Amino acid sequence: MPETQAIGKAAKAAARCIFKPGLQLRSDPQYWKNLRSLCIGEGAIGEPIMARSQWHKKQSWRRQSPDADREEALNWRLDSATSPGLMGELGIHQLDLVPFFLRKPAAAGDGLGAAF
Repeated sequence: MPETQAIGKAAKAAARCIFKPGLQLRSDPQYWKNLRSLCIGEGAIGEPIMARSQWHKKQSWRRQSPDADREEALNWRLDSATSPGLMGELGIHQLDLVPFFLRKPAAAGDGLGAAF
């Protein structure tokens, strides 16, 4: 993770820099069409006062392999030494979309999650 830390330090040192790497849901055409254009842009839902976002996956996040080393590598998202957890890996994308599409920062937040 030294490379990631170096990127973070460079962003902090830069004047007037907003640092948001890899938040690719902003470029998903479904989000643009359904959220920003139809609902928010055309006022179909009025003035939003609250947003709720969920991520559901039918299968377990844990992946299996007959080889123990390979299984460890496959499950890096569930290892606190290599990942900030599912909220940091996946939830961050949902958290980014709310202020982006509503065009204002969130006033508060709450979360709940688990990995099985």
